[in-house]
Order: sequence, then C-alpha cells, then structure tokens
Amino acid sequence: MAATFSSALDVHFAVSQSDPKRPIFFTKRLKHQNPSQRFCISCKTSKSSSSSSKPQQNPLEEQSPKKTQSLSEQLQPLSTTTLPKKDQAARFSSNPKSTWVNPSKPKRSVLSLQRQKRSPHAYNPQLRELKLFAKKLNDCENNEGAFLSVLEQFPHQPNRENSLLILNSLKPWQKAYLFFNWLKTNNFFPMETIFYNVMMKYLRLGEQFEVIEELANEMVSNEIPLDNITYSTIISCARRCYHFDKAVEWFERMYRTGLMPDEVTYSAILDVYAKLGKVEEVISLYERGVASSWKPDMVTFSVLAKMFGVAGDYEGIKYVLQEMKSVEVKPNLVVYNTLIEAMGRAGKPGFARNLFEDLIESGLSPNEKTLTAIAKIYGKARYRFS
Repeated sequence: MAATFSSALDVHFAVSQSDPKRPIFFTKRLKHQNPSQRFCISCKTSKSSSSSSKPQQNPLEEQSPKKTQSLSEQLQPLSTTTLPKKDQAARFSSNPKSTWVNPSKPKRSVLSLQRQKRSPHAYNPQLRELKLFAKKLNDCENNEGAFLSVLEQFPHQPNRENSLLILNSLKPWQKAYLFFNWLKTNNFFPMETIFYNVMMKYLRLGEQFEVIEELANEMVSNEIPLDNITYSTIISCARRCYHFDKAVEWFERMYRTGLMPDEVTYSAILDVYAKLGKVEEVISLYERGVASSWKPDMVTFSVLAKMFGVAGDYEGIKYVLQEMKSVEVKPNLVVYNTLIEAMGRAGKPGFARNLFEDLIESGLSPNEKTLTAIAKIYGKARYRFS
C-alpha cells in the first residue's frame, strides 16, 4: 500500500559575484532580492519497497561469531588443489593402439539386440506373493501385537525356503527377531545354522551383542553347529560393541572346536588384540597367519601401523613397512595416513616426509587428514620442506 509524505523546506543560498570595476581581490557578495524560497517535496513509499530495503546494520553487529573450524576442516579445500588435476582428455591417447581384426570373420558386436531373459523364479507367483507379504510386515506398526496379527495372514505353510526369504526381507532387526522367535515357537521345521547366522547379522547391525551371545549359547545347547560365519559375526559384533574380552573368548572357543578363522575374522581379532594393547599376541597371530599362507590386506597393516604408532614404536613401524614390501602390498591412502601419523608420534618428521613423497609418487592424492598430519608433525618439530 502506497503512502504520501510531504514537507516544506526553507532553502537559503547566497551567490558570490565579483565587481568588474574593482580589483580581483575585492569581491562583493550580492544577494538575491528573494533570499529565501520555499519548496514542497513529496515522497511516495510502498510496502514492497520498504520491505525490500534492509536497514543498515552496524558493522560490528554483522560480524557474528563463527564456529572455529578444526585444522582438518581448514585444510580440506587445500587438499583438492595440492596436486594438479589430470586433464580428462589426456586419458585418451591421440594414437590409440591398433587392434588386429580377422577379415574373414565379421566384426564382433558390442550390443545384443535381444533382451536378456530373467531367471524363471522371478515369475514365480508364490515368490511375488511372499515379497508382498514381507513388505506388509515391514509396513505394519512396530509393536508385537500388530506384527503377530499380520503373521496370521501368512499366505502359505511356513517352510525352510519361504521363511528364509521372509527373514532376509525384514529390515528392522526388532521385526526380524520377532519373526525368528515366531518360527521357533511354532516349530514349523527344524531350525538350522543359516537362520541363526541371518538373525545374528541383523542383531550386529543393531549392536545387540548380548542377544547374539544368547543365541550362540542356545545353538550350543541345542547341538546346532556353529560355522565360520557364526563365529565371525559374534567376534565382529563384540569388537563393534567394545566387548574386547568377549571377542577374545569366542576366538579361543573357535580354535578349540577346530574351526579355522577366515581373513575377516583374523583381521578383526588382530584389531581386538591391538586395542587391548597386547602387542606380542598381535605379532604372534600375524606371523602364524602368514606362515599358514594367509596374505594380509590393507586393513591388517592399518591395524599394525596404528598399534605401533600409538606406542610411538619406530622399530615396529619399520617392521610394518618391511612386511608390506615382502608380501607386495601397496598401501592405500588410509594406510599412508596411519603411517604418517605414526611417524609423527615416533618423532620422525624426516621419515614422515619420505612417506608423503611416496604417496604423491604412487599417484594418490592427499586428503585433509594427510595435510593435517603433516602440518602437525612439522609444526611440532619446527621442520620445513627444503
């Protein structure tokens, strides 16, 4: 809505004029006969214009206190510009390698004109019906009464196949646990190891180690065999929930049964021993695994580097580097960052610089964690790049 504003202003002005008959340094101030004039100024304002024009704020008020960024956050933009980006056009060679083509045979097509047929079970009406029923279970209210009322509408007689499909389709671990107990209570078929393994993986996502341990003891009492997947799930869940003593206990029970751990379980238990500070046990397990033709991966070397780095053990860090070279494992960015931080804790800025140069020469790009570690190391040691 427009508004009119008017006001009268008194304007006084004087004009200085020189008399041509007088010298230039004598001036006569001549005033007009009407020295004062009255003007009327009218201003028109609207709501939109007034709302759009923001009042000027005090510069001190505009400078609101900002959250202090960490060193890693400040160096994150720098990490993207540390190394020059390769031109995408350089990926394609101007002189591509020639490919020999047999002239007697037609050129191989890169596209199939026929659609790939789906597997027959995709058109199984029972499978489609079971998936719809699983969706119905997922969409129901998250309480036991509503869930059990929907279970009464099970489309077919529960057996091993359709029950396993339903169990794998339930997303919340609470509903999966209700369905698992419903199967056990009604005793539709003998429960097997695979059902316990699937249920334990759900519980691991929910970090429910106590429930997992109850199921494991139930398997032992019911003489249901625990396989490698079962032990691996128990140990990894205990590690995730910081029950390191329990992880060691189940690992020892696994060895007593005669089962050999797989690579995932072995790396997990190495990390558990490292977090417990049992360096000798970690080295013993590592050497026993290598002697059994086990090839360590990046996760294993990252665990070893972190363990020696926390202790500031320079000889241990050298041992990790030698082992990586002996098994021909090239470190990734995570391992490089762990090793650089470890060298910093060990008070070896020169070796940290060598690792940083190796990182760049390997073609990897340092991230904010790398630059943060380097900045802390050289800031602490007052060491500068040459």
